[in-house]
Amino acid sequence: MTSPRHTAEQLAAFIGDGETRFIAASYRDSDRAGELFVMPDGEAAMLRTFTRVNLRCLIDDCSAPDIIAVSRERRRDGFSHRAGGGAHAPESVNHLQGKAVLALWLRSQLPDWKVQVEGATDTQRSRVADVLATLPDGKRVAFEIQYAPLTVAEWRERHASYVSQGITDVWLWGHTRLHRSRSSHDPPVRLSDVQDEVRRAGLTVHWLNPDTAEVATAVTRLRSDHLVSIEDRFGEVVVQKLDELGLAPDGFTSGELSSIAALTGRWDAEKELGRVERERRQAEMAAQRQRRAAEQEAQRAMAIAPKPDRTVPTSRAPDGTRPCRVCGKPVAAFLASGMHIGCEPGFWTGPRPRR
Repeated sequence: MTSPRHTAEQLAAFIGDGETRFIAASYRDSDRAGELFVMPDGEAAMLRTFTRVNLRCLIDDCSAPDIIAVSRERRRDGFSHRAGGGAHAPESVNHLQGKAVLALWLRSQLPDWKVQVEGATDTQRSRVADVLATLPDGKRVAFEIQYAPLTVAEWRERHASYVSQGITDVWLWGHTRLHRSRSSHDPPVRLSDVQDEVRRAGLTVHWLNPDTAEVATAVTRLRSDHLVSIEDRFGEVVVQKLDELGLAPDGFTSGELSSIAALTGRWDAEKELGRVERERRQAEMAAQRQRRAAEQEAQRAMAIAPKPDRTVPTSRAPDGTRPCRVCGKPVAAFLASGMHIGCEPGFWTGPRPRR
């Protein structure tokens, strides 16, 4: 299993040092226009003559298109301009090289698939994928390598277009679009707004480094050895060589990614069960609160309701006597309580006398 690479040094290795190295070149032959040659690492010395005769800068309007093959000790082999050339925008170079590296990998891994660079999805060219792969059964997978800025609205429009055509879209953000977290209290990787929108849509967030031929995948660490698909804007990355990956109709696959997908499925199921249980408990607590409120309201209503007068009138008779407050019969005036001794509470143990 590939170890998650997420330390500051490892992230820096994937993001790079900001220098754009040429690893791809265009053919001089007009019959191969649009096709790029990717320098195999370690073979620059053998390809110097081939490069001088057959290859040129991959930027079409380069003012000094002649290039040479370069062997590098600490970096992969590639190309370099002769003096006075090569001042190209890194974003453009990385984007072109990303397409070349990905197309080369697809053709080597899946010879039965049709792979097109700048492949149109229909005859009207309503959508042109950076790399379009078509399975033998006709199913298509579009790869978008995104180095340029992209808004959430623009991504939604492109994604909806692919979905409407029945095409699986796999988004690979450029390695320079992998951002570190600003706070040491957060996980080391922070998604941009549009990358977070991809996550919310249920797609996997990937980055591509064409120079190292690596793909980084955003994950969330549940425990030391438990990784799931990234759950919010902060997480970690698993970095793998393209040669370690395979391709399924819904995107990249590998032993590591399959384990992450399986654990993500179980984790999502547990979260759903927890959500249902929480809602059940909340509903039960709400019902209890309603019952208590109704009981309290009933008690308040009883407390303020007027009570019926159950006392016997105590007006005095002409002879000075008054009726007992309990039985209603005449009571001697000297009985201050206004009731017979036998009618006082707690005295009489038998049936009360009837009035």
